[in-house]
Amino acid sequence: TIPIDAIQSLKSQEKLQVAPVLATQWIRVNITQGPLRSTKLRKALAYAIDRQAIVDHIAQGNQIPATGIVPVAMGLQKEPLFKDGDLSKAQDLFGEALEDLKISPDQLSSLTLMYASAERNHLMAQAIQEQWRQAFGFQIALEPVESKVFFDRVSKKNYTLSLGNW
Repeated sequence: TIPIDAIQSLKSQEKLQVAPVLATQWIRVNITQGPLRSTKLRKALAYAIDRQAIVDHIAQGNQIPATGIVPVAMGLQKEPLFKDGDLSKAQDLFGEALEDLKISPDQLSSLTLMYASAERNHLMAQAIQEQWRQAFGFQIALEPVESKVFFDRVSKKNYTLSLGNW
């Protein structure tokens, strides 16, 4: 793994070669309890993520922002499933979700985003945390865990939100 802060320097020195790979990063959502049972809330959270900013500032490998579970390069999805970083739609859905759930934004601060401990995962989690804070005014907790613990908890559905990839 290349340290994030070394990528731009290596690119400018032409010491980094980037090759295409099929992969997708996503957030698993445990919908068995709490406010995340709300489809509107889940959609609001998804629309509020600026994937292009994450690609540009964290991943830095010219990736294509994911707008579905299958990479666009596979040709199975002609159009994006949604607009990346659609704050207007996100905020509308968020307001409707809060009204339906009869809760206030500060009651969502109990949400936690779990991820396998690694620099890139930590930076992605921080970016998502900040994007949601700016969009909706609440801050989720971040929970880095060792890989073995991460996969055990995911298999047991012992998380609220969890970074994942394929």
